[in-house]
Amino acid sequence: GSTKLVLETGMNQPEAISLYKKLGYKIIPNYGQYIGIKNSVCFEKPIA
Repeated sequence: GSTKLVLETGMNQPEAISLYKKLGYKIIPNYGQYIGIKNSVCFEKPIA
């Protein structure tokens, strides 16, 4: 099964970034199609 959730949002969405941090997501290096995209912020959160 899956062990983590991953997502992407943009630097221009500070409310989303704040929400994800409050929900326990941690910033990770950009992955997949977001590699090299300066405006992207990627997150992950382990799932139990």
